Amino acid sequence: MVTPEPRRAKAPGAPRPAGGRRRYATRMKPLLPRSAIARVAEKRIREAIEAGELDDLPGLGKPIAGIDEPYDPLWWVKGWMQRVEREHGPLPPLRSIRGKRE
Repeated sequence: MVTPEPRRAKAPGAPRPAGGRRRYATRMKPLLPRSAIARVAEKRIREAIEAGELDDLPGLGKPIAGIDEPYDPLWWVKGWMQRVEREHGPLPPLRSIRGKRE
């Protein structure tokens, strides 16, 4: 069985592979600049407001829940647990789920 030779790092001035292309992917340019996308989005929002499509949204005029709370990185876990409790009743204590350790 023939073992391949280990790869060696190329010197800074070493020639490129055939075709002169780099072996890693380059970033593609976006099809539209961000400013154009923002203008299209703003236009669509303005048209929806004028057509009255945003008048009957749920929660209109109500405060956003938790807006005054400090940031919590586990906000989604707490929200999920609250939804589960609301739908299925109180959760059992965590100790009983894990089992008893002795």
